[in-house]
Amino acid sequence: MDSENLQQQLIDRINTHLDLCDAKDTPIICNMLQEKETRQQVVDLAVRKVIMEKMDIPQAIISINNEFDPNYVD
Repeated sequence: MDSENLQQQLIDRINTHLDLCDAKDTPIICNMLQEKETRQQVVDLAVRKVIMEKMDIPQAIISINNEFDPNYVD
């Protein structure tokens, strides 16, 4: 399987998770999904986190939400 195919499979899985967005758990991400450009930004960030930071998809989504949350304290 080539890397382009693997990357597309990852993007498809990320989009599936984003389609199930729960505003109670990740309100910022759910709001970002309303616009095509910001949805793509979330997908791109999630791909990077899964590949570079070795996160699973739900962890990546929560991490992105926390990064954009001005009230989040690590």
